[in-house]
Amino acid sequence: NRSSAMRRAVKMASACVSAARVWRLTALRIAEDLFSTRTAHASLKRRIREKGEALIQFLERMGGV
Repeated sequence: NRSSAMRRAVKMASACVSAARVWRLTALRIAEDLFSTRTAHASLKRRIREKGEALIQFLERMGGV
């Protein structure tokens, strides 16, 4: 029956579009997580560097370096 074949074709096309949409949303979420992690990592590195520099300055003032 031509009508059922058309319905099946539409259903299959819809499933493909839905799967592609899920993949796109997943990829966007992964990219968002990656950039967020990179930002947090850069911030942590900056804080560690600042703390290290402050410690060195303190030790220099105390005559320990």
